[in-house]
Amino acid sequence: MKKLTFALCLIFIATGLIAKNKITSGQLELDVVLQLEKTGNLSSAEAKLGQLFARAPENSSIRLAYGRVLTKLAKNSDAIEVLSPLTSPSQQDWRAWFWAGTAMLLNNDLENAGAFLDEALAREGEEVAIWVQRAIVEQQKENSQAAVYMLQIADNLQPNNPDVMLNFAYANEAIGEISKSIIAYKHFLKSSTSDRRYGKLRSLVLMRLAEIENARTKQATDKLNAVSSVDNI
Repeated sequence: MKKLTFALCLIFIATGLIAKNKITSGQLELDVVLQLEKTGNLSSAEAKLGQLFARAPENSSIRLAYGRVLTKLAKNSDAIEVLSPLTSPSQQDWRAWFWAGTAMLLNNDLENAGAFLDEALAREGEEVAIWVQRAIVEQQKENSQAAVYMLQIADNLQPNNPDVMLNFAYANEAIGEISKSIIAYKHFLKSSTSDRRYGKLRSLVLMRLAEIENARTKQATDKLNAVSSVDNI
């Protein structure tokens, strides 16, 4: 099921937080690039942001946008380098810490990913995306009980969020809470019905639910056969 979790991480990268990244510079070029990013034209966004960044590396809005797009394109080491000046202790914008932590997660640098996401949480503890991404770190470390705790916080902040429900299902399955996992998978399916971004993940979840049901049926059949065998002795 780690593939399912990793796919969710990419969903965050594909959809994440553009609307909250308000640009105050008023630069028309940057607004155009952000629109390219929002519509999924990441290669063009990267090329244009690279040009803007070369001209104005001191512009934190451009730097943040460039690092975010690089992360979405899985150019993780480049993203971490670009975002580095925005992740000094004095920097209070949680988004830079979030995207740098995400890039580290995608690089499988789990310790640093957790540390950077913790810094993001210290700056904005009510952002659901950070809690989910932080839980993914714990899932990847096979510390699913901690992931469940973090996802419960996220669920309290925003009930029935599809990303929360999907990872909640995975984490519960990992600790053997199959019934809770099934409920969360079904909540994910219900909450993501009208969102085409989750199409592939919905297919994976339906397959996983079928696998769980088949495993339960086989287990019940094996148990019945075992009882029957004992009865025949």
